[in-house]
Amino acid sequence: MILNYTTYDEIRAILGVSSDDLEDATLDLQIYDNYLTMELEDVNINIPDAFSTAYTAPSPTAAQLRFLQATSMFAAFAIARQLTTSLPLFAAKQETDSKASGTRFDNAYKDTIASVQKEYGRMRNRLIQCYDAVASTETTKVTRTFFGIVKPSSDPITGS
Repeated sequence: MILNYTTYDEIRAILGVSSDDLEDATLDLQIYDNYLTMELEDVNINIPDAFSTAYTAPSPTAAQLRFLQATSMFAAFAIARQLTTSLPLFAAKQETDSKASGTRFDNAYKDTIASVQKEYGRMRNRLIQCYDAVASTETTKVTRTFFGIVKPSSDPITGS
């Protein structure tokens, strides 16, 4: 499901890591799909359906295009935000071929983590605004007339 919204490379780019540090197989775990679904539904329960509708629209409106873009950006930052807790564990500081050694940063990712947290909040707010714009254009008011006055062509009592 993550790949419906964003790519693994975009998530890695946000974190500043490579595919050697964070493999596709890790990002493909069901826990991240579940997490993204919960994040999207926490913003609004209808976002996954609205995204699907906008994505499959033959000619999406400008509001739908902005919504698709905002959802994609939010998805990438939501997953990146979730991964920031383990970022120092999988991001190598130095790798060498001699005797397969490597070292890790102690806490050099403070700025990256802070940046991801900040952008996550920005992207969440943008997604809310874009969803509201799409939802307001999709909802149209239909006025229905349930009662009306009809004058019969003949008198039903006298038959004339």
